[in-house]
Amino acid sequence: MKASSALAISGAGAVIGVWLLAAGCATERGPYSPITQADETAPHQTTHGVTMMDENVRNALLLRRTVATRTPMGQIQARITLQNAYREDIWADARFVFFNSQDEPVEIGQWRTVHFAPQDLVLVEGNSIRPGLEKYNVQFRNLATASGDKLCYPGRVYENGWWKQSVLPK
Repeated sequence: MKASSALAISGAGAVIGVWLLAAGCATERGPYSPITQADETAPHQTTHGVTMMDENVRNALLLRRTVATRTPMGQIQARITLQNAYREDIWADARFVFFNSQDEPVEIGQWRTVHFAPQDLVLVEGNSIRPGLEKYNVQFRNLATASGDKLCYPGRVYENGWWKQSVLPK
């Protein structure tokens, strides 16, 4: 009985070993191609001035205005006005990325934390260092609250002196 058990165990081990070798031989190993968008459109960061990296940030901050101008020396000055949709202080990380004419990110700023007071308008500014860059993108991520609680969908927003239904997607 002991001999047959040992034979069954060694037979099972051999089957697993052969399977692992066969699987290893059949699977191609690197180099790998990067993942591309299925619809072959340009990435959001190169086609829009503002990108919300997290759904929570998108649902909490209302984009009110974007303005970009050039300095006399050719740098980009970008100003984005956002409104906190909640009655609670929130914070989000923001950074600016500036692109050349080939949509290559030439200047990537450091992440900085921006405070948004309840239902207040906040101006976020970024300037390129190099002249001649073509476009910018400001990215927001990592929404935080003083309580640490996740914010729920606001439902209504304050606009021009009236409470209106929110246009944010649910």
